[in-house]
Amino acid sequence: MLSDHPPSEVDRLRQAIAELQDERDKYRHNTSKAMREAVELLVEKERLECENADLKRTMRGLKEDIQRRGEVLVRQQTQARTEQAPQNPRNATRDPRESRSNNT
Repeated sequence: MLSDHPPSEVDRLRQAIAELQDERDKYRHNTSKAMREAVELLVEKERLECENADLKRTMRGLKEDIQRRGEVLVRQQTQARTEQAPQNPRNATRDPRESRSNNT
């Protein structure tokens, strides 16, 4: 079959075939490399998503803890104020001059 063509034509076709095979090999190599990089990126994405979810849970827990501690602190302060308040708040706020004028 190739003998039907002149030698220069056969050489040109062989060269074209070799170039196409070379391009095919480069394409396969680049595709393989791109696929490996894509898989690595997907793995990294999954890792970061898990880490992000963990951080969100931690933040939620910290916010809840801060809120609980704030509520406890408010209760403690309210209780302390109640315990420190005088037993008879009406007399405590009354002007001492009033009691003198009432006694006379």
